[in-house]
Amino acid sequence: MRALGLDVPGTVLALSYEVIADLGARLKAAVETSKMLGRVGWTDAAAKKWVSVYSALSAPQPGLLGAATARGEAQVVRLALLYALLDGTSLIAPEQPRGCARCLGIFRSLRRLHLWR
Repeated sequence: MRALGLDVPGTVLALSYEVIADLGARLKAAVETSKMLGRVGWTDAAAKKWVSVYSALSAPQPGLLGAATARGEAQVVRLALLYALLDGTSLIAPEQPRGCARCLGIFRSLRRLHLWR
């Protein structure tokens, strides 16, 4: 039995053709820009922030949620890299890994709220 159910199964966010076409064009432009960027690095501020959060992100978590969020530091770096590339820059800025780490923190807090055991 599922803990949470959907009111209307199969319901998805409806987007107009124009919105989807715009997103596709923006993604295509970001991919083309990223091909020219070369190696992606960190700003000094982002590297400093990364050092301060690395231990917490790499700490093991128990249970199924721990398995789902394992290697949180690697997941955060990958997402931060994608954000930098989508922004068209070859430097990861502090807000990119911070936002990703917050997402991971939300998932990990679900265990404390007993929404995921």
